[in-house]
Amino acid sequence: MLIVEIFVNSTLIGKETALRVKGGTKASDINTYELSDGTLIKHKYGDGAARLAERMMKHLHKRGEKVHAHIR
Repeated sequence: MLIVEIFVNSTLIGKETALRVKGGTKASDINTYELSDGTLIKHKYGDGAARLAERMMKHLHKRGEKVHAHIR
């Protein structure tokens, strides 16, 4: 599972998770990931976690989700 959180100072303003539900760990494997809202996306394993995180943040932005959680 990959978890991406965005903070501004101590305020959480966005969070997305991606759970691999199908695929493997070879660079050429095309995996299926389930995002926190149930959306399924395909991602080439060899493209790396940063590319998957970028796609997760684009999805979060499209949803317009605003998460506010104060961290103590």
